[in-house]
Amino acid sequence: MLLLIHTQRPRICWFLATCLSTFVAQAQRSNPEVAGLEFRHSRITSDLSKGHVNSVAAFLNFPILKTEKRMVGGRLQFGKSTMALYEKGTFSVTRLDLNLFWQRNYSETTRLQFFAQSGLYSDFADISGEDIRYSFGGSYTIRHGPRLTSGSGVQYARQFWGHQINPFIALHYDINDRLKLSGLLPIRPRLEYRLNTSISWVNEISGNVSSYRLSHRGHDSRYVRATQWYGLSSLVLMLKKRHKFSAGLGYDFRNQVQVYENDNHTYWSVVTFPVGKRAQPVADLNARGVRLQVSYHLVVNKNE
Repeated sequence: MLLLIHTQRPRICWFLATCLSTFVAQAQRSNPEVAGLEFRHSRITSDLSKGHVNSVAAFLNFPILKTEKRMVGGRLQFGKSTMALYEKGTFSVTRLDLNLFWQRNYSETTRLQFFAQSGLYSDFADISGEDIRYSFGGSYTIRHGPRLTSGSGVQYARQFWGHQINPFIALHYDINDRLKLSGLLPIRPRLEYRLNTSISWVNEISGNVSSYRLSHRGHDSRYVRATQWYGLSSLVLMLKKRHKFSAGLGYDFRNQVQVYENDNHTYWSVVTFPVGKRAQPVADLNARGVRLQVSYHLVVNKNE
């Protein structure tokens, strides 16, 4: 996950991003992922500076309870990003969070799901309760037939700037035997074309907004609001129906990062769009650049 930050004292940049509702997306997949490791390299270009970001992220999904109609599970996530700006040095940020979900199958075609997430999001220079934020939400999913599953839901996120509402539509549509449309609309549509039984070509667009707390000692507990939209095209290789490797090339076409003072002013946002008047940032940076991404996921094959 990536986030780009430019502050006035000292001049520091970093880049991090999160996706919405991992468990809703997982629920749409016939073969869920158990664990994964991902590396990203992004070139950063703006009017103020140039550089790059190297990021590593890992996750582990685990079951808690499973019955005929109910399922409870969780996910641990870790991420670290290091930003290097030419002639301005480097800076790193780390995130660590826990996700939990509860799912109830009311019939063979309908299910209800609730999910929650909380963790630490900061530069980890001095960890405290200020670095914690959380989110929760729910969704209702209907399987319309062998090729189409859809659902709708909403997520509430308590950001450092205030409150965020993320309504979404979850979709899994097998257009034909090779082409599939899935993901969360409008924030992460995903189009996959299966070249053969082992190789797929995946194209996706992703958008999100998030916030991170800077250290009290060096930055007076300022917080960062980061808005990001990017496109990514990847080749995915599945080996022995369990090991999924992917390599992708994309472009971060919007990275707006704003640094705010630590005050009591709060406001609302719907997806990436602020509602009403908000405070003025002490620093504002727009950046863009090419993205390279490779990953490995361990998959459970339900057909075995």
